[in-house]
Amino acid sequence: MAEKPQIKPNAFFGAIIFALVVTLLYMYYPQIEILLPINGQTMEIPSSIKPASIEQECKAANSIVIAKVGKKSTNHLIGTASMNADFIVYSEVTIEVMQVLKGSPTLNDDKTMLTYELGGSVLLNDVGHQAKYTFVYTDSAKLDKDAIVMLFLDTENNIINEKYGILLQKVEEHYLDYASNTFTFEQIQAYLNEG
Repeated sequence: MAEKPQIKPNAFFGAIIFALVVTLLYMYYPQIEILLPINGQTMEIPSSIKPASIEQECKAANSIVIAKVGKKSTNHLIGTASMNADFIVYSEVTIEVMQVLKGSPTLNDDKTMLTYELGGSVLLNDVGHQAKYTFVYTDSAKLDKDAIVMLFLDTENNIINEKYGILLQKVEEHYLDYASNTFTFEQIQAYLNEG
């Protein structure tokens, strides 16, 4: 009679650990996927925002600030985390205010404030399981960390008209709008003095 091969304890425990790891990855994949640099499914959300000129932005803004973009929070979701419900995905962004050109925005003691940026990745319930979705809102404001920007704000420090309410500083005293039109600080001051 042939002798049975002995199973080494290391191989046995290795197989059990492998099975546990695979089971845990299967169970927690959606939570792990949100941390990965892959987008999952990307959905573009159209906006109904109408373009506005700098003159219109200067008049409509409650406050206007020159600021440095700071840290973004993780993505937030307002509404129900389901593909069948209305919701908004956004990130809170810390803004370090360098100069106030108009109004009195609500600032913290360290001259920072919070605003938001629409879009981002979240886990949603889709047909009984969670999946990662990345939402891109057309015409949403884009705030890149450490960028110097001029922001046109409403009474709650929200950027009015999304991307139309941001000017990006390229060189000192020169700002670009969403269409790469250049404005000098003096031009913007003239628009402020008119309104």
